[in-house]
Formats: sequence, structure tokens, C-alpha cells
Amino acid sequence: MFTLAANWVLRCARVIADAIPINTATMTLVNIILGAPMAALSWRGVVETHRLGAIRVDVVRHPSVVDPESTIMHIHGGGFVFGSTRSHRFLAMQISRSCEAEVVLFDYRLLPKVTARQCLDDCLAVYRWVIHRRNNTRVVVSGDSAGGNLLVSLMAELSDHPDLPLPAAAVGMSAWLDTSYRPPRGAPRDAFFSTRFADRAARLAVRSEDLCPLERALVEFPPTLLQLGADEPVRPGNERLAELLAQVGVYVEVHAWRDQPHVFQALAPFSPEARAALDQMHAFIAEAQSDPTDPRRA
Repeated sequence: MFTLAANWVLRCARVIADAIPINTATMTLVNIILGAPMAALSWRGVVETHRLGAIRVDVVRHPSVVDPESTIMHIHGGGFVFGSTRSHRFLAMQISRSCEAEVVLFDYRLLPKVTARQCLDDCLAVYRWVIHRRNNTRVVVSGDSAGGNLLVSLMAELSDHPDLPLPAAAVGMSAWLDTSYRPPRGAPRDAFFSTRFADRAARLAVRSEDLCPLERALVEFPPTLLQLGADEPVRPGNERLAELLAQVGVYVEVHAWRDQPHVFQALAPFSPEARAALDQMHAFIAEAQSDPTDPRRA
């Protein structure tokens, strides 16, 4: 019953996304509408708010997590045009609970006010902050949807910053990696992902190449887990990333979950598949943390 209701809600959201104009006013309204209930659902959690210049940074911890095993920096999704620490707080809380971790959320600047390069600059600034503040915990970076795109760009960017270690692991949740991909006519349609919205959002980038992490040199990468729904239009991009990483010797796992919508992990704790995916994430992180062979990993 929950799955049917959730799919109905997600399909309604997709229909709205197909039609809604993308501008500062409408995306601010979307953030308000999404942020209030998601923050309310997380009222029992522990949230510490910091300021990194103009960037809001929230350190989120589920009340059951007393001694975090790791620090997970999560890059929220939203097509580069919406999303916030409030809209993704509930997902962060579920990640914290399942992975026994503290989760760092932050409000990177969004298109069209800034360029995609500036979005990445914010991610790099927060990563540097996370590395410097960690307390004997391993650092992991995760990202959902457009946040998964920024995750891959950030990992590629770290090769230009030898002073910064790689994270212990990277986790993509329905990472939107190929912004130019259009599913063929008759292909299965994801319940939530709006290709029309995604196409319009991607066109806001000043330089389209800034949204193409698969075209960057992917040399130094931590062990990487990629989770997605089997019928998502983001699947080809994730499979291509896995191929590129395998070619340079990076350990990578791709898990395509049947009958699951875009960023289905956000449905935890209501969905057994979402809970299982986050448990899988925890196990992957634990295994990656137990491997001390790479001296550059945090």
C-alpha cells in the first residue's frame, strides 16, 4: 500500500516538475515547500549549524548515533537549481542512522545565480572544512542526483589539490552524470525523474562542460558505490562511470534496484528497499574503511 501511495505522489511531483518554470522565485518556493516538512520529520535529530563564509553547513546526527563511525559529507540533489539543508535533512538523518555516522549537509550556491563551476567550488570548500574538523573518523562523500554529479567532479578536482586526501569511499545515489542523455522512445519511465525539468535545468549552465564529470580525468578515486533504480534514465551514465573507473583500477560496485524510483533511499524508513540500500551503503563504507593500503585516503 505504501509503495502504491509513494509512486502516486512521486508521479504527481514529476508532472509538476515537467511544467514548472525554473527561475529564482519558483525554486525558492519549491525549497520552502520541501524544506518545512522534511525538517519537521527530523525534529528528533541533532543538528549543529555552522557558517563557512556564505555557506550554511549543518552537521546532522540521528539520536541513536552516540559515537559516529564516520563523517559523511552529503551533496544534495535538485537539478542544480533547488535543494537545501532543510529539504534533505530527513534523508541525511536516515543515512546517519543506517551508517552510524554524522552527516554534513550544506547549501551550495545554485543555478542560475552562479555557474556550475561555483557550485563545485562550494563543494571543495566544504570538503576542506570537513577534512580539517574530523575527529579521528574516516571521511566519506555521498551525493544524490545532481549532487552525485558534483560528487564525481569533486573527486576529479582533488587530483589538483594534493594537500587534500581522498575520502575513504564515495557513494552515488541515482547520480545524474550524463546531462545530455535522452531515453529512447518507449523506454521505461521513472516515477519521479523528470527529463523535461532536467533538460531545462542543465541548459542554465554557462558552460555545459561543467556538468559533464564523465569527460574529466578520473584517475584518483576512492572505492565507489553507485545505487540507482533499474529503470532510471541516469543508469547509462552510472554504468559508463563504472567502466571508466574500472579501467583505471578503482574498485566500484553498481547496484540497480528493480522497481525503485529516483533517489529511492529518501523513502527510508518507510520502504524496505530504501532501508536495505542504506544498510548496503553502511557495509560498503565499513569495508572501505578497513583497507589502509591507500595512504592518500582520509
